[in-house]
Amino acid sequence: MRLFVVTFSVIFAAGLAAGWFIRPLFLSSTPPVVEAHSQTMSENASASHLTGPVVNITPSPRQSLNFVDSTRALLTQKNYRDAVQLLHTAELVGDESLHRQLRTVVLEEVSRLVQRGAHENAIALLRLYLDNYFDDVDALRWLGAAQLGQGEFMAGATTLYLAMGHVSRLEVLATIKNQIRVAVDGHAGRLQEKQAWHELLSLYEQLLVLAPDNASYYLAAAKTQMALKDYQGARETLEIIRHDATVADALNALFSQIDQLIIETSVSQSGVALMRRNGHYFVTARINNATEVTLLIDTGASITSLTPEALEVAGYSVGFNTKRRVMVSTANGSVEVSMLTMSELSIGGMPVLNVDVIALPMDDMPGVDGLLGMNYLKHFEFIIDQAKDILRLTPRR
Repeated sequence: MRLFVVTFSVIFAAGLAAGWFIRPLFLSSTPPVVEAHSQTMSENASASHLTGPVVNITPSPRQSLNFVDSTRALLTQKNYRDAVQLLHTAELVGDESLHRQLRTVVLEEVSRLVQRGAHENAIALLRLYLDNYFDDVDALRWLGAAQLGQGEFMAGATTLYLAMGHVSRLEVLATIKNQIRVAVDGHAGRLQEKQAWHELLSLYEQLLVLAPDNASYYLAAAKTQMALKDYQGARETLEIIRHDATVADALNALFSQIDQLIIETSVSQSGVALMRRNGHYFVTARINNATEVTLLIDTGASITSLTPEALEVAGYSVGFNTKRRVMVSTANGSVEVSMLTMSELSIGGMPVLNVDVIALPMDDMPGVDGLLGMNYLKHFEFIIDQAKDILRLTPRR
């Protein structure tokens, strides 16, 4: 019996409070009207989200108009809490039509605020609204847009991904995805311009928490790691999506780039072993990634030369009927020699493509297949470490 009395008292008090709050809306004259014509977003909100007693009161058309006009007036006064409370009151009295009208009024005001750049006010209003209607996709989209406009990138992206989880229509889903893509591209582009690689990598790591199945984020993260010279980290990132057929071409291209950069870094750091004889340095080179030759490093030679025998082993014909013949100066005077273009010449895995070479005998240096000239070396920053007998090559970018 005592429990019944307490329960009855609580319900009675709640009824008095609700009645007192909505009393002016039924008794007062019509308040000032604030016109609103902005378009709202298209995804409909779901049904009631709050529990509570439903009062079987249906406002008359004039009373409904009072609710709408009062909501507009409160929004104009930036009294967002009471405006949202009116929306909730319409839900409590069971008038779905009035509730839809008030929702439209609220989101129209949000639209105006965002379009005017009043993002802070829009966020404040939307947070109060979403406290009760947390899965309203339109409201979430506007909140994301306002947060992005306020410069709160990750907050905006998080809100938009949250909105995607409540979408029921494919065209709206596509619109939100595009909204996110444009925001990410813009923000990432600004970080790239500043070369803020660590910040950019952090951005993609956070985005991958929100969208772990987005292959484009993995690709972008790997490229950022490459910019940071973390080539092994980039490879590990790409391994996560190795079997994603939708990005197969991009993956293969990046894997190839990473492999080459790892080789270049190794050569730059550890260097290529040199052989020293009689004050000269010799290095092993590879023609077309197949035939190995021993070349004397000659920084005074403008062009690389190979003996006719070495060229023939590599598959090149250098007879007197060769179309390209040039005059060169040697220690024994000027001679006419054949010139040809090799597809590739590499040292320590550092290739240079389409390299011109001349056919020049090395009779006075047995065991040497030619001279390494500047038309190969000019593609690199190079250092001959005489203390360690190594050649360090760093590609020019």
